[in-house]
Amino acid sequence: MWRPTKKGNIIGETEDKVLIEHPVQRDVHKLQPFLYYVWMHCDGSRTIDQLINLIIQEAKSKLNIELSSEHVNKVLHSALEQLRKAGLIE
Repeated sequence: MWRPTKKGNIIGETEDKVLIEHPVQRDVHKLQPFLYYVWMHCDGSRTIDQLINLIIQEAKSKLNIELSSEHVNKVLHSALEQLRKAGLIE
């Protein structure tokens, strides 16, 4: 079972994005808040299902928002694909 693991280093922030440097290519990626949130939680310890549950739980407890697992699954997979294409997760 895939447990996404982040790669790269935080090198700064702009008003609404976090700057992550690719560890090998040294190119800089500007991550919007949700992509950064996903990237930060890709520590190799969580499966996709665990990431989905984490997002649902935190949305409910911190933002008082109810999210469906189907919606989170779709959005999370899109975010993971963007991070994978950028070389920021493996």
